[in-house]
Amino acid sequence: VILVVPLLAGTRVVGGAYRGKPPVERALMRRMGFRYADLVLRYRLWILVGAVLLLGLLGMTALKLYPDSHLRDSIPRGSQSAAALQRIDDHFGGILSAMIVVEWDAAVTQEEVMRAMEGVMEQVDLQPDLHQPMSIINFNEMLQSCGFITLPKSVARQWYRPDIRRAVVVARMRDKGVYFHKRMLKDFNAQLAVLQQKTPGVQFSVSGSAVVATRNLSRMIVDLAQSLGIAAVIIFI
Repeated sequence: VILVVPLLAGTRVVGGAYRGKPPVERALMRRMGFRYADLVLRYRLWILVGAVLLLGLLGMTALKLYPDSHLRDSIPRGSQSAAALQRIDDHFGGILSAMIVVEWDAAVTQEEVMRAMEGVMEQVDLQPDLHQPMSIINFNEMLQSCGFITLPKSVARQWYRPDIRRAVVVARMRDKGVYFHKRMLKDFNAQLAVLQQKTPGVQFSVSGSAVVATRNLSRMIVDLAQSLGIAAVIIFI
């Protein structure tokens, strides 16, 4: 704009239209500009007060806003994908997942690890926004009723790794948005901290694609809002 517009204005194609007799539009715009300036100067006090009040109202409204993002935002409304996502949220506890990683010291026995994992699953059941906890315990309970069936090692290693002293519990989450998940996971981490104090030698941490995405998207949206706010302050000043 800074370079091209002055060059075009100096050419006959653009600038030649304003050579000679001034166009009617120029006089009309000048009269409108004078009237507008007189109006602003006449009621400048009221305009200033109104602008300050409007700025304060917009600032109060902005403080009530919060960054959020839903999985359904990237899906067309009314599509089969959106309908499937809603049915999964309603009947299966959600398409998103939170992975609770259970780690333990070498001195901890297998029975203590299993009791700790049962405690994690109980905490998931107590959290109304986490659903359908799944771990190696579910497979063991299922296979106890079928003595002639054994769990393949490749499947068991996905849930329970005694060689590296690590196991996972997976819970489902509904698509309620990044802002909601962030607050919910904060409360759930506090519950796990209390449970960890009751199980010495065992550590719990919450991970998973949905948890990482919630953390990264929330940080990205907050950084974007802060940058826009700083830019607005600089422009205003």
